[in-house]
Formats: sequence, structure tokens, C-alpha cells
Amino acid sequence: MNMGTFEERVGIDMVNSKKVINTDISNFIYTFRGNQIMIDSDLAILYKVETKVLNQGVKGKK
Repeated sequence: MNMGTFEERVGIDMVNSKKVINTDISNFIYTFRGNQIMIDSDLAILYKVETKVLNQGVKGKK
């Protein structure tokens, strides 16, 4: 299942945008096996960090 990137789904270029987008974040929350999840790449864009950096931070929290 190819959902596309956050930018493609929202229809904007977040890399060059310094504005916080005004979109309904609930569109990017998925239900998987009864749990609500967000894709790491979507979260990384919202926090304005690389996905790799976000995942390293999560890994350090265990």
C-alpha cells in the first residue's frame, strides 16, 4: 500500500515552507490492529526533523 508522502497527501511543499500548515492532523492518524498510529515520516515533518533523527530519539526513550 503506497500512501505517498505527507507533502503529496497534503498537496504542499513542506521542505521549502516555513509556515505551520493548517490541516486536520487527524487525516494522518491510522488505525492498525485497533491502535491509532502515525507514520514516522509524517511526525518528522510536523516536528521539522529528519525521520532518522526522530527514530533515534524514540529508540533512546526505551
